[in-house]
Amino acid sequence: MNRRINDYKELLLDTDYLEREASHLLFGDYGEDIYFKARSVMQSRMNKVAWLSQQLAVAIFNLTSQQAREVYLSLSSDDQEKANKVLTDLINGWDNDTDNELTDELGGE
Repeated sequence: MNRRINDYKELLLDTDYLEREASHLLFGDYGEDIYFKARSVMQSRMNKVAWLSQQLAVAIFNLTSQQAREVYLSLSSDDQEKANKVLTDLINGWDNDTDNELTDELGGE
């Protein structure tokens, strides 16, 4: 168990690794179910950063959402901000990509 928790913490601390895995999750590489759930969450008022980081913990490391929160809260404020920025930037880019995709599907409207 501790190994998976430590691995998740390493993911949050390594911004390149975090961005790569979050991109895979958002673009469906972890399965269709999580992709459609991500689309739904990204259009909602949920805390998208928290949801995304928790889903990474669940999908990659088989941790619970509670364990993911505990790991995140164990990070320094600076490390939390770095992880948040990576995920926020990725989410904002993903939102723009899906908006363009939907516009294309609707025939450029």
